[in-house]
Amino acid sequence: MSRAIGILALNNNNEVLEQITEVRPLGAVPFGGRYRILDFTLSCMVNAGVRNVGIITPYHYRPLLDHLGAGKAWALDRKSEGLYILPGGNQGLRPRQWHFPLRDLHRSIEFLQKSTKDDVIFSEANFVANVDVAKALDFHNSQDQDVTLIYASDVSTYGDTRSLLRLNVAHDHSVAGWWEYDKSEDATGVKVGPAYYTGMGIIKRQLLHDIISSSPFAINMDLFDILAENLDTLKVGAHKHSGFFGKISSVLTYYQCNMALLDPKVSQELFTPQSPIHTKIMDNPPARYRFKAEVSNSLVSSGSLIDGTVEGSVISREVKIAEKAEVRNCIIMHKTHVGKNVKLENVILDKCVKVNDNVVLKGKPEEPVIIGKYSVI
Repeated sequence: MSRAIGILALNNNNEVLEQITEVRPLGAVPFGGRYRILDFTLSCMVNAGVRNVGIITPYHYRPLLDHLGAGKAWALDRKSEGLYILPGGNQGLRPRQWHFPLRDLHRSIEFLQKSTKDDVIFSEANFVANVDVAKALDFHNSQDQDVTLIYASDVSTYGDTRSLLRLNVAHDHSVAGWWEYDKSEDATGVKVGPAYYTGMGIIKRQLLHDIISSSPFAINMDLFDILAENLDTLKVGAHKHSGFFGKISSVLTYYQCNMALLDPKVSQELFTPQSPIHTKIMDNPPARYRFKAEVSNSLVSSGSLIDGTVEGSVISREVKIAEKAEVRNCIIMHKTHVGKNVKLENVILDKCVKVNDNVVLKGKPEEPVIIGKYSVI
């Protein structure tokens, strides 16, 4: 059993996927045919033995609650501890990159007060990775760190490093600072290595509580603002994540991270028997491929019915693709219908879209076409 609780922040960066995130928070966006983006972060915590997780919600949180339920899929439907839904605060119109807004936790400080655990695993829900949180916790405790930031040094081309914090990590694994933009050196000209903050970290529970309650001004700040002002007194360390890491910060990176799953090496790094990615269970029959169906290098989820041609695509549950339709390099979400003689290439179709017969939609690999939820084309 882990000595930590988890806090998953979904109340930031919720406008980056255009029409896709108009109806749901970023963490609740479908991914890989059967998952949601938050499944990766939440599973990493649960696989490390965390049994008490708070989810900070944005204002349009209904799809989030529909997916999470009572937390049964993650073994968080418990009599004690378990899954907690925490109200998020309004971040206003400040044009900045939020990482862990303290206003969110100020409203739910009782969640920290009631816990007896030593540490808090905090995370954003805008990346795809299978992080060994248990190993990071061991490092955090063995080094007696106040804060441990998890970073990736070999960031995949599927992510966007411009939206990542660049950490200055010393040889003793301590953090001397960070930058908001992708730079190769700090303000003094000292070269820094490729250490990108993943969006996940560990902090002592009492320290986080003290930061939130110490000043009325603190609640209007980001946790990283406070840490930056106190790097000389706090022990801030860094733990390296090895394996695939994809940051979702735009439509393009969302598209690229989905397409990355078609690479067997990436799939093997993300989906392992020892550290599974949990998600909501759907009791659907297996996908059906009719006589004229041609499917290659694609992920096709349960309940789908394929009559046409599918190449290099990610197909969600209960999707119907009619005969003579051609779907190439596309992401097609739940319960979408693609009609006869349709040609789709580099297209993202949200849930419950209907594409009528003989329609042609073609985007570019660097600029995929997006069709919003419930649209009829």
